[in-house]
Amino acid sequence: MGNLDFLRNPQIKKGFADLIGETDTSKGVNWYVDTVGGSAAGDGKSWDTACSTMAAAFLKIASRDTINMIGKVREQIVAPLGVYGVRIVGADTSPRHDLAASWMAPASGGTTSKALCEVMEQGWVFENILFQSFTTASAVKISRRETAEIPDGSHAMFINCRFVGVSGIDDNGGNSFVTVRNCTFQSLTGTAILGSSVSADVPTQWLIEDNRFVNCTNGIDEAFYHATIRRNIFIGTSTKYIDLTGGTAPNAVYDNVFTSVAAADFDPTGGVTGVTGDYWYNELTDTKERGLPAD
Repeated sequence: MGNLDFLRNPQIKKGFADLIGETDTSKGVNWYVDTVGGSAAGDGKSWDTACSTMAAAFLKIASRDTINMIGKVREQIVAPLGVYGVRIVGADTSPRHDLAASWMAPASGGTTSKALCEVMEQGWVFENILFQSFTTASAVKISRRETAEIPDGSHAMFINCRFVGVSGIDDNGGNSFVTVRNCTFQSLTGTAILGSSVSADVPTQWLIEDNRFVNCTNGIDEAFYHATIRRNIFIGTSTKYIDLTGGTAPNAVYDNVFTSVAAADFDPTGGVTGVTGDYWYNELTDTKERGLPAD
């Protein structure tokens, strides 16, 4: 039998599926990226034959595949169109610097306003990776316009990742059903979770839970609808801790801990803004406070 690797091309697979009237039921396969031990000629099918760049792996993947990465990825790339449900997993014990599983801009020639990775299809997952964003851009940008060029990056997940540098996650266009769980946003000079645009839709039913926001200039700044923000800890002072201005109630913001905010400052002037009709119940430095933050 001849080599059928060409069938893994997502556009060719979709063409065959459309032709015979079937939907894609592939369970996905594993690919491997090793920035130190990998090779430009590697087929990416094992650690022994790993790709040396994430861009090379992006040329091979199809929907529901998993990319296992090790080392320091230094790239600014856009995820392929027509490919959804991909999981990128750092294959070390924790997201940290050195050669564990980190992602940052190229050593030279990086684009100041470009994210490390932009996703425009649904269901991408980033797990156990340290991201160091570049200059004025976010680490990961999920985009939505409901067009052929920029479809819909909703249903993304960020699990046990660490974000340092400028900004963390940029929701560009109003993506929905996004999960951010057990991540650390550390000393970001921009915004940890930012809604930069709602041009396609209102960001609906985000789940932001069990994260740590440590000495970030801004924590969460997005016009959510029906979001759940719970069990996060905000350590140190911020210009904005949580700002839901422009959002739609009811959002549920509860069991969060603010280590530097007292009841007297738990209001928009102090960097905490909700939406009328939200449910809020959180722990401050001097009390547990129920109710919408108000000046």
